[in-house]
Amino acid sequence: MSLRIRLSLIVSVLFLAGMLLGLSFLLGNARQRVAGEVESAATLTYQLLNSVLLDADPAQGQQNQDKFLERLQHMDNARHLNIFLASTDKPVPARTPVEVQGVPGWFVYLVESNALEFRINIDNPGREFIVIRTNPADEINEVWLETRNFIVVLLLVLLILNGFLYFTLGRWLAPVSAIVAGLDDVEQGDFSGHISQAYLPELTAIAEKLNQLTTVLRTSKVENDRLVRRAVGIREEERRHLAHELHDELGQSISAIKAIAFSIAQRTAATDAMSMEGADKIGLISNHVSEHVRGMMSRLRPVILDELGLIPALQAMIDEWNNNHTETFCSFRASGDFSALDA
Repeated sequence: MSLRIRLSLIVSVLFLAGMLLGLSFLLGNARQRVAGEVESAATLTYQLLNSVLLDADPAQGQQNQDKFLERLQHMDNARHLNIFLASTDKPVPARTPVEVQGVPGWFVYLVESNALEFRINIDNPGREFIVIRTNPADEINEVWLETRNFIVVLLLVLLILNGFLYFTLGRWLAPVSAIVAGLDDVEQGDFSGHISQAYLPELTAIAEKLNQLTTVLRTSKVENDRLVRRAVGIREEERRHLAHELHDELGQSISAIKAIAFSIAQRTAATDAMSMEGADKIGLISNHVSEHVRGMMSRLRPVILDELGLIPALQAMIDEWNNNHTETFCSFRASGDFSALDA
């Protein structure tokens, strides 16, 4: 998982935690608001109805009371309240659970307040009384709309924040890929890369240090290559000098030994058979040493390399291989001009 995805996830988790905390406070306030609204509505209604019944004219009390109760029976439920007539002869209808269309049940459960019920006795033959019950459905619906809008706004803010953070971090961390690629090039021996400055000061410092490192390594590589070429040149010069020494000094000495042995063999051929035999053995040993020296000179610095060049020397080496390894045949082809190559 990349760094910017991890940072986006961390920011999202922290934001969601803050949003849940804010939502908990919001739900607490919403519960208090619902309770306060329905309680105040029920209390005010109870007081008003009591006042109306108490202020009724005694002369026309029963008539006004009957009209009032008739209107009350035909009145629709008021906001936050359920008002109806009940009788002592019949059981009071049970309270129904609060259900608000379009509002989740969990939200209703969290913000619903304790139900209140007021009863106002009426002095009449039917022994009726007025029941005032709180109904927070309308208030819960309003609070839910506000809470839903709050949640939607927060989610939009989270989405925008994540998008902004993701693209911003991508831009800020873009040099990381260049730094990794630069390190890969350094690992492969390529020190020609250069990393541009980053947006973050930390990555800028890393890029500068890596650029300094590649500069030092590039300089060191150039110097090492020069030293290697110089060392190879010195070695080749020493090998050439040693081959010439073997050819000039040791070759001439062996040739002189062979000539002396041949002369001794001729002078003692008739008089001293043992001396002649010894001289012949000296000649054979001289021939063997001469062949061995020629082999050493060929391995150190073939004469053909200095006299005819690289291509004939390679061809001679491969011909020698074919002569000594008859089970494997090698062919040699060369094209181009190699005269500009140094030693």
